[in-house]
Amino acid sequence: MYEALPILLDLGESGEKPGAGLYLAQGTRAQDGRLPPPVITARPASVVLSKSPVTILCQGPPDAEAYEIFKEKGPEPRNRLEFQVAGKTRTLNFQEMRPDLTGLYSCSYRRGEHQSLLSAPLPLVMTGAYDKPSLSSMNGTVMASGDNVDLECFSKAKFQAFLLTRDDAPHPTQRQSSTPQDNGRQATFHMDHVSPTQAGAYRCYGVFTTDPYLWSHPSDPLELVVTGRLPPPVITARPASVVLSKSPVTILCQGPPDAEAYEIFKEKGPEPRNRLEFQVAGKTRTLNFQEMRPDLTGLYSCSYRRGEHQSLLSAPLPLVMTGRLPPPVITARPASVVLSKSPVTILCQGPPDAEAYEIFKEKGPEPRNRLEFQVAGKTRTLNFQEMRPDLTGLYSCSYRRGEHQSLLSAPLPLVMTGAYDKPSLSSTNGTMVASGDNVDLQCFSKAKFQAFLLTRDDAPHPTQRQSSTPQDNGRQATFHLDHVSPTQAGAYRCYGVFTNEPYLWSHPSDPLELVVTGEGPRPSPASLLKLRMSSPNRAQGHGQWYLLVGLPVAAVLLLLLLLLFLLIKNKAAKTKRQPQASNPMSGRASEARDQQDVTYLQVTFNVPTQGSAATPSSLPREAQTSEYATVAPR
Repeated sequence: MYEALPILLDLGESGEKPGAGLYLAQGTRAQDGRLPPPVITARPASVVLSKSPVTILCQGPPDAEAYEIFKEKGPEPRNRLEFQVAGKTRTLNFQEMRPDLTGLYSCSYRRGEHQSLLSAPLPLVMTGAYDKPSLSSMNGTVMASGDNVDLECFSKAKFQAFLLTRDDAPHPTQRQSSTPQDNGRQATFHMDHVSPTQAGAYRCYGVFTTDPYLWSHPSDPLELVVTGRLPPPVITARPASVVLSKSPVTILCQGPPDAEAYEIFKEKGPEPRNRLEFQVAGKTRTLNFQEMRPDLTGLYSCSYRRGEHQSLLSAPLPLVMTGRLPPPVITARPASVVLSKSPVTILCQGPPDAEAYEIFKEKGPEPRNRLEFQVAGKTRTLNFQEMRPDLTGLYSCSYRRGEHQSLLSAPLPLVMTGAYDKPSLSSTNGTMVASGDNVDLQCFSKAKFQAFLLTRDDAPHPTQRQSSTPQDNGRQATFHLDHVSPTQAGAYRCYGVFTNEPYLWSHPSDPLELVVTGEGPRPSPASLLKLRMSSPNRAQGHGQWYLLVGLPVAAVLLLLLLLLFLLIKNKAAKTKRQPQASNPMSGRASEARDQQDVTYLQVTFNVPTQGSAATPSSLPREAQTSEYATVAPR
């Protein structure tokens, strides 16, 4: 099936006045394109400086007979396609890049009467629309492999977002919403555990969300150097890195099998790795302490050597001396994020031989500077009948065994929701996306929240936190989900928070169900039922199911009735013609004669046990049932 499109073609020769050769034609676009899609590219690149030339190329198979190149119009990609060029040519040339030429381009080809599917969309971007921002590194430009790097992009212009690119990468490496900073806007790009493959020249661009294909001039390049030494070893302590006073401990440096020598260091001074005090070197890879003392505590690192090459330093190992036992685990039931006025219980879990417990609430802005006592004794739970704002905060616990006290547990944040009105959550890309697509979720509220949190119903912690920006007399934040996969599908909600009350959240937004199509785990029966019930064609699907099950069942009933009729008729005929037996021998002879006139009939029929008429390929094996009937002819 094809849709007719009016097409305006410019067939003027090069150098003629634009529009000199315009005429109206008709084109066709396949609605059910059967041929595979072509590949669309831009030369020299799809990110083009203002007033520079660019060529869009549509690459199909060698036997393609004609090409069509489209520009997509409107906010929804592929809803409307503006025709650009058609015919045997497969290129679209622009002598000077202008703002009105930016956007998403697609193409198709024709072979005989068949039209191909549309290509993947190509974003054509113009740079140089605004003044350039500045790019800097908070960690310097020479980094060791495995380090974390933060790059900051800043501009006095009120850009709503910034893009980070690397000169040898075809697409932006990151996109971040901007936040106010020093009468301008700023975004921070985090690069964790960098490797030599991430070295190169980085630049950033400023953009406005209303014109996503118009970028600023690029920032000056920032050359990031990542030193490529041998990979670091792993440093551990046995039996543990938290050691009781006067107990023995061994530090172990584990490198590859071909490591020729090891060095173990103790770091000195307040700044880690500024000064390293040598401890042991040589083929040995252990450092043994017979008795743990205060002067042995600190940060330890190690490296190894292979030939002339030295490895990177291992991650630092803190060696701690304590007279305390290992820490317990603190949890909250039913969860640590609790609706206002709902009950919650804090549970401290220590070893079976723990004799007493203590649960604390941390006070003040600095965690663990001051601890407010909550409960002590053999009980290990703290129960709140109704969640209130004054109960929110960080909780820790410890236990005692004999004369020894344990270390404090990791802090547990106890959060109350329902403190403020709910925000709204929406998707700028729709709620059904393909695997690999990028998704932007926007959280908005008329309340002046300073930040928003994004959660997913089946995740234990918030997936993202974003500072808010002014929008339509309210505040808004955008959460970017890049290259989504089916594992990221689910029900998302957002909350509003104020920075001075981080454990008081608003009511959650209404859930936004994100569906990601593509390969992934099979959906559960419950989710399939939910999707089927929400389908506008569910009545038709149910009718097909009833038809599939009802027909075999009706056939089975008819067969059973027929067999019953034959059995009754056969019995009546035998009774009518059977003579009275005068002796046992005559009875057996009559029975033998009757048996010779008997025919056994086997009827086998198939009944589907489960499945759906809408998906015949997924039907299970059919259950086979056999019935035997005795049929005697007259």
